Amino acid sequence: MSKSSQRSTAENERVKFRYLTYLAQAHRRGITTVDMAAAAIADFEESVGRKNFKFFRPAWAIKYKENLEMLPSLRTGKLLAPSTIVTKLGHIQKFFMWLSDQEGYRSRVRRSDVDYFNTSLRLNEAAQSRNNRRAPSIEQVLHVVRTMPATTEVERCVRAVISFAFLSGGRADAVASMRLGNIDFDDKTVFFDGRATRTKGRKSYTAAFFPVDDELIRFVRDWAIYLRRERLFGPDDPLFPMAEMKHGSDRLYEATGRVTRQTWKSSEPIRRHFRQACEAAGVPYFNPHSVRTTLGQLGLKICRNPEELKAFSQNLGHTSIDTTLLYYARLNDDRQSQLMQNIAKRSNRRGIAAPK
Repeated sequence: MSKSSQRSTAENERVKFRYLTYLAQAHRRGITTVDMAAAAIADFEESVGRKNFKFFRPAWAIKYKENLEMLPSLRTGKLLAPSTIVTKLGHIQKFFMWLSDQEGYRSRVRRSDVDYFNTSLRLNEAAQSRNNRRAPSIEQVLHVVRTMPATTEVERCVRAVISFAFLSGGRADAVASMRLGNIDFDDKTVFFDGRATRTKGRKSYTAAFFPVDDELIRFVRDWAIYLRRERLFGPDDPLFPMAEMKHGSDRLYEATGRVTRQTWKSSEPIRRHFRQACEAAGVPYFNPHSVRTTLGQLGLKICRNPEELKAFSQNLGHTSIDTTLLYYARLNDDRQSQLMQNIAKRSNRRGIAAPK
């Protein structure tokens, strides 16, 4: 590597470190968001041959966007999902927008050039439509939970995890780090403590159980009682602890069926358990976050006035009701058609006719 290349790489690393620190400290983003931003920026940097960010040109963004739409996913082998592309480009765009205001970059990175990272309306629409199609119905979620085995400690824990995700509407990382003392079965509430629970932006808020099914409450309550009485867990212990592993006869680790007192370090085990539970129940896979969309759509159906919809929104941890309506409560085509037919029937009953 030439000296100029080494210098460019070093400069890029320094400014990336400053930006990621800015995200975590000034914008109070969680470690998951910071890691996603770091990965997106690094991927873009690699695509342009690790050139110095000071030499950014719109052509870099245009070519990168074109390549992303043709890039297969390492996990599935299929083209990247529109939502993945939109999210990745969003992280990169925010980085260059921040960069355009930094000393040494202001005169080189123009804000108007950063706009070239904008995604097309077609891609944005596809990303939102895709997310809505993946949201499970309430019946599908209940079927998955009810068919899950509950013989070992780990099986009971996993059943309680999926039940809790549906009851609380919590994000996967927050659910994975939930403490036993943060759930109140008398009041039917959950306290998402940003100091101890990995909530988005370390935000703290209290959520009531969503009105889905009392059987789910029983699954979670029975698990919590078991932890307290049989395993002598306290309020600061994890509600959903890690599975215990031991060396088997072939010196490989194998599960014992019991749980430890350790908290899951990430939300990956939850996604894995969701996938396995869906496969076992014969239901198309839905990820933990899609359950929040299911709840958002439920809110549209059962809330009778704006105040109730606002309460439903806050219960999902949203400061603005716009977030709920835009990302979690969009109507799919079937529901839209059904509601329009209902509107038409009411209009006909009231004698409202189309103009001739």
